[in-house]
Amino acid sequence: MAILAGLLALSLWLNVRQYGDRRATAAAARAATLEDTLGVTAEIARQAQTDNAQLLQRLETIAARGERTRTIYRAAAAAQPLPANCAPGQARVDAINQALGPTSRTAK
Repeated sequence: MAILAGLLALSLWLNVRQYGDRRATAAAARAATLEDTLGVTAEIARQAQTDNAQLLQRLETIAARGERTRTIYRAAAAAQPLPANCAPGQARVDAINQALGPTSRTAK
């Protein structure tokens, strides 16, 4: 009977030990994954700072282009006023095309 109790105690100890080892391995794997995720997140944050500066520069370019387009169009519209029931004339369309220039997405 003492032998069986000893074997049972040894079996329980081994089960607890294996369970602890398995949990430690899972925790180590999770920690490694989180460390990799942290590295990727840090790289994304560094890239975002560079991208934000570039995007702001592009936004300023777009705003300047929009202002230029509006100025040219208003000048063409003032030079050739249209009645309320008329569509824009060729002069206005030419003004828009001139303002947009070759950087327009429709230009080939």
